[in-house]
Amino acid sequence: MKYRYVAFDPDGKKIKGVIDAENETAAIYHIRNQDLSPVSVTPYKEKAESFWEIEIMEPDVHKLKMKKKHLMQFADKMSIMLRAGVTLSMAMDVIVSSEKNRRYKKIYRAILTDLYGGASLADSMRTFAAFPEVVVNMVASGEKTGKLDWAFAKVSELYEKELSLSGKITSAFAYPAFLIFLMIALFVVMTSFVLPKFSGMYESFGAELPAITRFMMDMSDFMVHYGWVLLLVIAALVAVIYLARKFVPGFRNKLSQIALKIPVYGHLTLVSNTCSFSQISSALLQAGVEVVDAIRIAATVIKNKYICSKVEGALDNVEQGANLHTALQKLNLFEPLFVSMIMIGEEASMLPDTFQKMADLYEAESSEATRKLTSILEPLLTLIIGLVIAIMVVAIILPMFNMYSVILE
Repeated sequence: MKYRYVAFDPDGKKIKGVIDAENETAAIYHIRNQDLSPVSVTPYKEKAESFWEIEIMEPDVHKLKMKKKHLMQFADKMSIMLRAGVTLSMAMDVIVSSEKNRRYKKIYRAILTDLYGGASLADSMRTFAAFPEVVVNMVASGEKTGKLDWAFAKVSELYEKELSLSGKITSAFAYPAFLIFLMIALFVVMTSFVLPKFSGMYESFGAELPAITRFMMDMSDFMVHYGWVLLLVIAALVAVIYLARKFVPGFRNKLSQIALKIPVYGHLTLVSNTCSFSQISSALLQAGVEVVDAIRIAATVIKNKYICSKVEGALDNVEQGANLHTALQKLNLFEPLFVSMIMIGEEASMLPDTFQKMADLYEAESSEATRKLTSILEPLLTLIIGLVIAIMVVAIILPMFNMYSVILE
């Protein structure tokens, strides 16, 4: 049950909040444990939800996922409050009270209840799918070393960099994607609506149509009569590929491997994933996580599943006593510079700093690779669109000249 309370802190400042407890006595007990002096404790009644906020089937709070942007904001708020000297339970109470997303609020409220029950923050977070393993391990290390504010600050920094990098890549593909959509839309409009208007006019003159026009007319007839079949085939193909990527590891890994071999794009994929891998490895190692565990957790954040599976396989050799740089070198996957720097970091016992240097280097290289890919795609797609338009214009205009010749004869 929830209770709304008003209390004073040791400095005489009035504090208001909401707390979960079995009864009013337990609520007062928990409030006093926060070094607060309760003035009033009353049952809390939540505002009636609108029709759109009511969920027909209430999901299991432990299975809910959380967006990376929200994780970054949560970690940032916790870092600021803990650095300011706010107790952990009070900081979580503030998070619960200020959270507007009703699903996230349930997660935070459940964590707060666990804290009052004596559980550690990391142990509680570990039971929720909302918090990735890297976050949980950072928090666990922060609790163990007494640097929980630093751990949350590092988590916030990690997600900020990851969102920034993914945002740059997404922005780079936005305009090429628009051009592709424009090209497809133009083709559909021309073959489905424009060319059919000319078909009857061409037939009325009885002139023989040029081959390119006949081809475009055939395409037009197909789009008009069987366009829905084409849409169904495309939808089915997309669905099959999506399901295969999700449930068939071999297929997913093969697609990821092919992606690495695509000119320019493959390089961008490798450097961006290397950047993320290095950032997470550095943060975990700085937090005191063992090398093998840190690398294994960092491998899980690699989006390219082929690289992920290769790194996880290399860790088997490391567990058997091989050096990390030797195991990575045998993969023939990462750039020689990356492997060489890892070797130096191992020999100098400076792996955390080495991974951080590599993360900074590959972040800059990812930005450059993104710019290069965009500079290639944009003029290429513009040229293709121009070529498609030119073919359609020729297919329409050429028969008109033929008709003029027929009329003169």
